[in-house]
Amino acid sequence: MRRALAAIFLSTVLFAEVPTLPPLREQARIQQEWLRLRLERNLPVLMRKHGAQMWIVACREYAEDPAFFSLVSPTVFAGGRTRCNTSNQSKPPFTVP
Repeated sequence: MRRALAAIFLSTVLFAEVPTLPPLREQARIQQEWLRLRLERNLPVLMRKHGAQMWIVACREYAEDPAFFSLVSPTVFAGGRTRCNTSNQSKPPFTVP
């Protein structure tokens, strides 16, 4: 019984197709599109819902705000020395940095 289960398990593992990931540039393009949609659709709705006119995300060198990486391009490594991202409700549409 154990041998039969082991044989089934091994045959499933050995012959299963492993999905491949797209190249890094394609991944970055997909992530950039997600970011654009997030900034255009979700952020304005949340700001209106909570009555925020402006949202400031301030970062210091290698001490990024937790929201920082969800608001910047996927190719950004760190916040740099001092960085400040703002989202202003009065000037739609939001743009992707």
